[in-house]
Amino acid sequence: GSKIFMRARMRAALEMIDAMGPVALSADTPARRMRDHIGEVVDHMQAAKDELNSQATAYLERSSRLVEQFGYAFFNAGEDYHALPREVALRVLARIILCIGGGPYAPSTESLLRVYDKIY
Repeated sequence: GSKIFMRARMRAALEMIDAMGPVALSADTPARRMRDHIGEVVDHMQAAKDELNSQATAYLERSSRLVEQFGYAFFNAGEDYHALPREVALRVLARIILCIGGGPYAPSTESLLRVYDKIY
């Protein structure tokens, strides 16, 4: 399946394990170990997402300017942008498109990849 909603699926798995009740989760049971492991994975995924978002924010602060009243943005897609890790570059594109597009959601990953591929 899609990796886009992996954290949500992990959280759903945690809820299922929690529903087993306190006896199944006491001490050192397989359910407890699995719950602890999934919790660590979710925390790690959130930390990675936060770091990617932080890098995208830092790039946008130094390399773009939004002109809201006219609905456009200045964006430097030069060497600095091309040096960004792919996931950071996609977040940068998503934020710019979201700001100037006026929609409630960022474009789909598929749409972002098409734009990304054209820039490169």
